[in-house]
Amino acid sequence: VSQSRYKLNGTNVRTTESWLKNNDVFEIVKHGGMYRCAGVGGPITGAGGNYLLVDDPIRNAKDAQSPTIRKTLWEWYTSTLYTRQAPNAGICVIQTRWHEGDLAGLLIESMKSGEEYADQWTVINLPAICEKEQEEDPRQIGQALWPEKYNLRFLEKTKRILGSYQFSAHYRDWE
Repeated sequence: VSQSRYKLNGTNVRTTESWLKNNDVFEIVKHGGMYRCAGVGGPITGAGGNYLLVDDPIRNAKDAQSPTIRKTLWEWYTSTLYTRQAPNAGICVIQTRWHEGDLAGLLIESMKSGEEYADQWTVINLPAICEKEQEEDPRQIGQALWPEKYNLRFLEKTKRILGSYQFSAHYRDWE
């Protein structure tokens, strides 16, 4: 098979002497799909999608404590990302829960409001240590999520070092 048939559209490729970089758009070779990558506030105007993924929209605990940053994130979500959905699109938010008023918190609050047009979300919480039985989690209370990598000893040590706020943000269920 000729390698020339498997290449990216050259409009978004950046080159140096030793590598190629296409970090704005990932095209699927021999298919019509693509993946566009942009940070919160980044260039997505004019782009739409069938699947929109928001991955860790808040960088750290300091930013999460800022009402201005949380408000800016919500405004970006409602005025930019949300309006880029194709009909019947799906949105997935994956994030560290730094604050009750973060993006996930606001989306859950809206869902539970009972408003007629509120989006309904499937919320999946998988804490590092199982704290309660859940239908989507086959573990028993007290079991680690990924014991081969993060066993209970490691998690308990991490909890002592981080403190409850940091540990909850990174490793616990925020329901």
